[in-house]
Amino acid sequence: PFLFSASLLSIYLLLRFFPDINLKIFFNGYFWLIGSLSLVQNLIGPARRLNNLAGLPIWNITLPASLVLTDENTGESSVNTSIHLTDVVVVAMSVGIACLDLSLNHQNHSINNLLACAIAVDVLQLLGLSSFRAAALFLVGLAVYDVVWVFASPALAGENVMLKVATSDVM
Repeated sequence: PFLFSASLLSIYLLLRFFPDINLKIFFNGYFWLIGSLSLVQNLIGPARRLNNLAGLPIWNITLPASLVLTDENTGESSVNTSIHLTDVVVVAMSVGIACLDLSLNHQNHSINNLLACAIAVDVLQLLGLSSFRAAALFLVGLAVYDVVWVFASPALAGENVMLKVATSDVM
């Protein structure tokens, strides 16, 4: 909630002091990148299981020593990695869906919601909420964030900050 507040306030201040600024290119590129990466992250695990079940090709690649990878599970470093056939398909499909969303100017709500759900799942995995108490605290923080920026911001800033940012042409 604190980072969301800082982001929202930063965008509001940009819009207020630089009304002619065009952030669409930045936001389009950002959401294209994060949407592509989130779709890959969400689809790569099931696709690899499918690859193993179907017996599809797996290519083992030896990387240069300067690109040493560390295994998350064992902590060991190696210069060998494998690429499954389904990895290539998932990356191509994810980039294609993100490009389609961008070319439709985010107007197709099914594609846009697919990307939004992938991003939300990815963020929740990154947060790693390990208990109900942590999840409840996070949700309470988001509720306070929402209430403050929707209802308290007119008294603090003179106008509704969240409404101003959400209804601007930039967003």
